[in-house]
Amino acid sequence: VATVAVFPYLRAKVMLQSQKDSSDGKPNIPAMILKMYSNGGLSECFQGIGPELTRGVFSAALMLMCKEKISVAIQKSLKS
Repeated sequence: VATVAVFPYLRAKVMLQSQKDSSDGKPNIPAMILKMYSNGGLSECFQGIGPELTRGVFSAALMLMCKEKISVAIQKSLKS
């Protein structure tokens, strides 16, 4: 849920960082979000969210697996 909520903000930040020169004055993230929305709607704001969600799911799964392995190892060492 958090990734979906903040993804347009992060995408706008990356878009601003990748711009060479801005002639519209000082660039800011809300203005970039509005520009993305006016150019392509919500699909433009959420472009690339699929790989980001996949990365997040794999990362969470790996952390949970490690936590479970460590928990089992600690329980075994405490019982012996």
